[in-house]
Amino acid sequence: MQQHSGDIVLEQRVSIPEADVLCCRYKGERFNVKFDLDYGVSVDRVGKLSGDDVAEIIRWLTKEAG
Repeated sequence: MQQHSGDIVLEQRVSIPEADVLCCRYKGERFNVKFDLDYGVSVDRVGKLSGDDVAEIIRWLTKEAG
């Protein structure tokens, strides 16, 4: 699979009792998107993403959802 450095890459989907989690990478760094019925959607850094990177991910997610 060919990808560009700015792409968001979905690595796996995990279902746990309280939420569904998408394990992803952006600029080579890991982050998770958690879909929780009680608390809503959240983006959690796992790697060394900057605050600007997380904001860009959130902008992309909300653009794609709208």
